[in-house]
Parts: sequence; C-alpha cells; structure tokens
Amino acid sequence: MSLRKKTLLILLVTFLLAIVAVLAVSLFIVKKGFSNLENEEMQRNMSRAVDTLQAKIDSMEALDRDWAIWDDTYQFIVDGNEDYIQSNLEVNDSFNNNQLNFMLYTNNDGQVVFAKAVDLNTREEIPVSESILALANDRQITQLDNEQTTKGVVMLPEGPVMIASVPILPNSGTPGPVRGALVFGCFLNTSQIEGMASITKLSTRVECLENPEAADLQQACAEITDQKPVYVNSMESGNIAAYTIIRDIRGQPAFVLQVDEPRSVQQQGDKTIFYLFISIVVMGVMLCLAAYLPLERFVISRIFRLGQQVSEVGQSAGQASAVTIEGRDEISHLAGDINGMLERLNNYQTDLKLTIESEQAQRQKLTQMNYSLENAQEKLALQSRELKAMSIHDDLTGLYNRRGFLALAEVQLNIAKRERQMLLLIYADVDDFKKINDTFGHLEGDKALKDIADLLVATARESDMIARLGGDEFVILASGIDEQSSDIFRQRLSEKLAVHNNQPGRKYMLSVSIGQVIFSAEYLSNLNEMIMKADRKMYEEKTSKKKQN
Repeated sequence: MSLRKKTLLILLVTFLLAIVAVLAVSLFIVKKGFSNLENEEMQRNMSRAVDTLQAKIDSMEALDRDWAIWDDTYQFIVDGNEDYIQSNLEVNDSFNNNQLNFMLYTNNDGQVVFAKAVDLNTREEIPVSESILALANDRQITQLDNEQTTKGVVMLPEGPVMIASVPILPNSGTPGPVRGALVFGCFLNTSQIEGMASITKLSTRVECLENPEAADLQQACAEITDQKPVYVNSMESGNIAAYTIIRDIRGQPAFVLQVDEPRSVQQQGDKTIFYLFISIVVMGVMLCLAAYLPLERFVISRIFRLGQQVSEVGQSAGQASAVTIEGRDEISHLAGDINGMLERLNNYQTDLKLTIESEQAQRQKLTQMNYSLENAQEKLALQSRELKAMSIHDDLTGLYNRRGFLALAEVQLNIAKRERQMLLLIYADVDDFKKINDTFGHLEGDKALKDIADLLVATARESDMIARLGGDEFVILASGIDEQSSDIFRQRLSEKLAVHNNQPGRKYMLSVSIGQVIFSAEYLSNLNEMIMKADRKMYEEKTSKKKQN
C-alpha cells in the first residue's frame, strides 16, 4: 500500500470515529434539551387552558352576584310574581346572551322557588332535570351566608357543569337577612370547549375519569399527583398533549382536561439535529482536507518528488540535473546528499527552480492577502447591517421605533395605494402609565411597556407592523382589513389583557386606550395625517374612560 493510501485511510478512520463521538454527545444533549423545552411549553399551555376555564366561572359568578342583589329578586323569593319572570327570565335575553343552561332560585329551606333550563344549541326551553333540581338540597351550594359564594365545577349525570351560587340579598340599603340562593349553571359541552379552544388557540378535550376507551386518559390519571398536577405525553397522531385533573367544588376529582398541539418544538429539534449532522460532516471533511493537504505538501509530495527526480537523473544519459527539496528535515538532508553527488550538473537548474518557487510564494502571499481583505469586507458589511437594524428598532421592546415605522410604513402605504387595499391604523396609549412609574418605579414601568408590547404582538397578525413611537405610545398598521372585521383586534386585545390581569400576584391592572381608523385606497393621505386622526380617536376614548371613572 502506498504512503498516500495509508495516510488517507488513517485520516478517514479518525474522521469517522470523531463524527460518531461528537454526534452521539450532541444527540443526547440536543434531544434532551428540546424534550424539556417541549414539556415546559405544554405546562404553560395547560395553565392557559385552566385559567380560561376559571375566567368563565368567575364571569358567571360576577353576573350571578349582579342578579342576586336586586330588590326585585329579593321580593321574588317571597311572592314568585310573574312580572319578574316575564321581565327578566326570557330565554334569549337571560340565558342565550349570557350562555347559561339553567337558573335555580331557592329559599332558605332549600326549596326551589323557580327553575328554568335552556338548550343553548337550539335556543329553546327544555324541562329542568332532576339532577339540576337536586342541587337545591346541597347545603354547600344553597345554604349561604351574606359574604359567602360557591363557584366551580359539579359533575351531573348529563356531564360536567360550571356553577356559581350567590346569596340573595337586598340592594336598597335596608338591612335584611339572606332569603335564599341564586344558582347559575352552564354545561361544559362541545360549544363551551370550542370557545375555550378559540381563546387559547389550543385543541381542547374534556373526558370523564371513568372513560375505559381512552387509554391515554387512564395513563394520565395514574401519573398525575399533587406534586405533579400536569402530565405531558406524546400522541400517536404526532401531537403532544398535556393532561390535568379538574376538581369539583368539594375538591374531589371531576374530569380530565386535555390540550394538545403539533410537536413543532420536536420537529425543530429534529431539523436542528439534521443540520448539526450535516455541519459535522462538512467540518470533518474540511478538517481532513486541512490535515491531509499539509501532509501532502510537506511530506508525501516531497518524498514522491524526490524519488521522481532521482529516477529522472538516472534516465538523463549523462544530462546532469539536481533534486530540489526545500526544508531542514530528514527529507531535505537526503536531497542534500543526492545533490552533493550531482553538484556539478545542477547549477543552472537549481537557479531556475528557486526563481519559480519564489514566484509561487509571492502568489500564495497575494492569495492570502486577498482572502484576508475579503473577510474584512464581509465583517464590515455585517457590522453595517447590524447597526442599521439597531437604528430602526426600539431597545426596550424590540418593536420598530418611530424612525423604523415611518420608513417602512411609507412603503406599505404606497403598496396599498397601488393594490387598492384598505389600511387599518391603530394608535394605542397605556392608561395611567405615569401612575405605574410613580408608584412602582421606572423598572416596573419598563416591564409594563414590555408586557403591552408582548400582548400587541400576540394579538396582531404576523403581517401587521407594530412600533413603539415613544413613551407609552404604540401604533399598529394592518393591511387587507375590511370594516366588518376592524373591531376584532380590539376584542382580542381586551381578552388577552383580561387573561394577563387575572394572573396571580399582579400589583396593578394594565389597560390601553385605542384609536383606530380605516383608510380606503382612494382616501389614503400622508402617514402623519393618518397617525394624527388615530391619535385623536385614542384621546377621545381616554377622555371617555376618565369621565366614566
């Protein structure tokens, strides 16, 4: 086997062993890291789903409390008058609009004064089931003190139901005893689950604990404990799911809540591992070349060249020639010994060879200098792009700043004019931001601005342009919006603010005033005028809020 083949074989074996070792370690670290990230993401998704369910129950309790303190309700428990029923207990007004399946009026003796049930799918009244009437005999639900309320989940034969029970009290200012309880209920059926899914943007499922056909739910119930309330598991469909047990008003397990989503994190991890493998292979090839080329140049090629030159001298038939091997190692010493024997034959050939080698060295130096210059130019271009990006983005929130927004919005404005599109401009201002700074400090004020920025990004579409103009003022520019859907942004932002403000441990409530204006293509004016119009509408809303408060 030749010296070249032996060298290539050694480098190839070393390269393969290095790839196997590095890839094994990388797979273990990267795979585990993405798995942990995926589990943490599903833990947060489950928290969002549970918070959404609790928000629905809290909303029902607030509505129930408003009804329970009417003087008319207080009197209705005594006389059960028909005027109250006709005025307040119509199906469309009281049940459908408030998403209630049933209302239950009870007195202090646990007797049902009035009960009514509605099928929200057909929007028609249905008979009140015995299981609903039996709630009146539950002292925890209907036997309440002045300040006591009961809310949560109850399991009925028809399925899980969200309930809120509030004591019936007078509202006229005249002190009076509790006359009973007003119970509102809403079944956690398909439409309610779909409503939760639309809020959380997660696929949501509710299953009974005793469902024998759902093997994944049985596995989840076995894994869930007080120390580990959420169980995360991959599904056969390629999604990843999180499970938790929802307890009823007595603290007993009621049903299993499941959310799932595509394994985008794991897919990204697989891509990362694939690209890592490709990178290792490429770098390995480059390292092999980097190791082989010097060996080829300084060892193998010199030995090969020496042997070739000696062979040529032997075939010269008296034409003297010298071998030319540079360096101060064993190979060059051997060449020197050969050259000593051929000293009288190689003077001219040696001078010519030295000249050629000098020119090659100069070319190599020029090539290295060109390579260094190209690297310097690439670094300079990269730094220029980074500086440009920093100049159009806000340091605190990462959104566009005023300069970046005005520059990019002009481009969007021209496109909308040319394509005959409608533009929606939203001007948002944080309410009572100065009070947050004065009360909690500027660091907390900065955190509030970041929270608002995150909420705006989560509410807007990916194609929308969001910027912080300065202070607590934000602006959003959206294209392809019609007049019927212009209020969707306000509604979604209001929902996300409500979820954010309902988080435990909040020191203050975040609120924004919004001014939004839709501009059709034929009425698109310059950008500053559009911002001023939206700004005026925002201040009109802020002024209205202050008057109401």
